[in-house]
Amino acid sequence: MYRIASPHDADDAEADDADKVHKQQWLDEVNEEAQAAATIVGDVAERLRRLGTAYGEWKHFDAPAYFDIPQPQADLLLTVVERVSSVYVHFQMDLLLPSFGAAESYWANHFAPAYHAANIAHLGRDELVDGWEIGPRSTHRTNGNHVGKSLNGADVALLSSSNKNAFVHDFFAEVQPTMLSHWQRLMAVIQAARRILVDDIGYLTTNGVEDERNRYYQHWQHEPAPGLPAELCPALEDIPTLSLTFTFPLPVHRQSGRLRRLRTNRERNRRRKGRGKN
Repeated sequence: MYRIASPHDADDAEADDADKVHKQQWLDEVNEEAQAAATIVGDVAERLRRLGTAYGEWKHFDAPAYFDIPQPQADLLLTVVERVSSVYVHFQMDLLLPSFGAAESYWANHFAPAYHAANIAHLGRDELVDGWEIGPRSTHRTNGNHVGKSLNGADVALLSSSNKNAFVHDFFAEVQPTMLSHWQRLMAVIQAARRILVDDIGYLTTNGVEDERNRYYQHWQHEPAPGLPAELCPALEDIPTLSLTFTFPLPVHRQSGRLRRLRTNRERNRRRKGRGKN
């Protein structure tokens, strides 16, 4: 068969090659972050496993020193709770991921304001977001009175129909796809890291997925925000995590009320023996 090549064929081939390069670069970056994350998770998991022995060496446990992290990071990542006879530790490893930071930043600075602006533009005034400020990124198509300024909910409600449509169009055409891209990258990193750790005994014994789901369960009992794609509203059980938890016995000398419990048990045993003799 004879065929005369179209001038666009070369352009299409170049586009396909560029797309393949982009996808490979994306995979390489995901795998690189996942490998680094798996290494850190494995180290923290091992420290958690040893904490049961080391905890009693401190009069007041110094989490930054033990985990070799600065105090602000410890305040953000760590929860340490002393119970009656045990210690519960929760380490939010996901917050260390660069992909998590990028997704969180985009959500706070772009996605949430743009979502509310589009919601107001489409449905009218929204009392929930009257006080929200929508940055210049979301106002570049507005009239001259608003360019470069921050808008709140009341401002958006006063815009012309064409400018309101611009908010809605920008959200669905640009902002939401970008947010979805951030989310998919984060999920890919966590899933890849979990695959690397699948045979790591330290990680398997400190895997905090169930605790993490219990922690956020109540938030999933409400309907998701309207108008969002299912990919941004996943079921709680479908969200992977690298968070770690570990519970170990509180050293006896640190247990409050220990002497009282010993006396109570001694008295209870004495009464049982007395009844046995009768």
